[in-house]
Amino acid sequence: MPTVQVVTLSLTASTAVVRVDRDIDPEVVPELRVALDEAVRARPRVVVDLARVHVIEATGLGILVRARSAARQREGELVLAAPSRFVQTVLHTMRLHTAFPLYESADEAVEDAQEPISPA
Repeated sequence: MPTVQVVTLSLTASTAVVRVDRDIDPEVVPELRVALDEAVRARPRVVVDLARVHVIEATGLGILVRARSAARQREGELVLAAPSRFVQTVLHTMRLHTAFPLYESADEAVEDAQEPISPA
């Protein structure tokens, strides 16, 4: 049975968009890690589109933190688009709610990563 791609990477002129099409669990992490590594190398701004993610587990959160650090080392940034209430709660609980700029949608994040929404 062929594997279904869960994480996709697309590039605009200045932004890499990593779209995740299901909850981030240990099964998704390897694919997410590869996409984020490629995204950070490709563009200064990385948008992680979480519109189809309802739940994130600790390993997935760790990958996002690592990618954020890698982006910052390259003088870039990593932002999150359309995080679910659960994802926002996890970020707040882990005291990471100020570490990631949050946007209502990936389109909004691509258009302007300078004006993040505040976490709910």
